[in-house]
Amino acid sequence: CGKCHTESEKVWKKSKHAVALKTLEREGHDRDPDCVECHVVGLASIYGFTSRKATPGLTDVGCESCHGPGAKHSLTPKEVPMGKVGQESCMPCHKSENSPHFDFAKYWAKIAHK
Repeated sequence: CGKCHTESEKVWKKSKHAVALKTLEREGHDRDPDCVECHVVGLASIYGFTSRKATPGLTDVGCESCHGPGAKHSLTPKEVPMGKVGQESCMPCHKSENSPHFDFAKYWAKIAHK
């Protein structure tokens, strides 16, 4: 994604999303699929994350975690737009039990990009 979306990639690299899996590794939860699914791209997908070594580009919370699959968009970006992101994109992972202080406006301010 970064080849075309350089500014968005810069924002992402400075965010906690860019090191999401390391958070689990530090806490010893990096083998728990209930945790890992929100810290990588596409864990449940046939083309998704399998391991840091086998699928390094899918490690951490990446573009497709929030915007959806991007393969077709990368081939024909003008014809296949990516999904817009809003609070509903965050809620599958930022649930009250694992992200009790989640506030969309505050969190979005840290990762806002176009």
